[in-house]
Amino acid sequence: ERFRKSFDALDAARKGAAAPLYNEAFGANKAIDSAVLRRIEATPAGQEAFRRARVMMQNDMQRLGATDAELTALAREAGLEGGQAVPRGGVAPGLKLEFWDYVKRALDDQIGIAQRAGEANQVRVLTGLKSGLVRELDALDATAAAGPNSVRPVGGAYARARAAYAGPSQIMDAMEQGTAFMKSGAPDGAGSLRASLANMTEDQRHAFRVGAVQALRDKVDGMVT
Repeated sequence: ERFRKSFDALDAARKGAAAPLYNEAFGANKAIDSAVLRRIEATPAGQEAFRRARVMMQNDMQRLGATDAELTALAREAGLEGGQAVPRGGVAPGLKLEFWDYVKRALDDQIGIAQRAGEANQVRVLTGLKSGLVRELDALDATAAAGPNSVRPVGGAYARARAAYAGPSQIMDAMEQGTAFMKSGAPDGAGSLRASLANMTEDQRHAFRVGAVQALRDKVDGMVT
């Protein structure tokens, strides 16, 4: 019970700290584009992530881009002359930063699948692709080079949002690793465990121990009930 409360508190903390920064970044970058983004989109993994991001965003009832009244009016005028229909939601000058964040999440999903399958080369390639995407999104946000609909004079909120979310997430991951270790042991032996612990901060090592103790309690409870 205490373990679950700690886990839930960390989850609430990361969401609470990151949400205002994400909202700031998304609100200020309504239409972004660059040659780097187009190259990432053109890759097979990028195309799959793009497709999944579109579906996720539509299921969240979000638009991929912010409608521009002037562009919509021009498109409607051209459409009437050419016999073509204008999209019901109007015309957007580009894709929102929020949509590209969905693309990043879709790439994270692909990386997770490759890790579970033991496909080290695929993990390396996908991680490099995602890192390139994140660097470009950070650069566009921080330099206000996000396109005609950017309304923010200074940026960097997107990078700060991810950092605010990542801190508690690392602690939660360490708790889960401790739980998994007590349930099944280190997958690659004691050496792998020592290497993992050596790369953790003191807070992460404490969280690992908390997770391990909770898993041990669960195991004991299961034996005596």
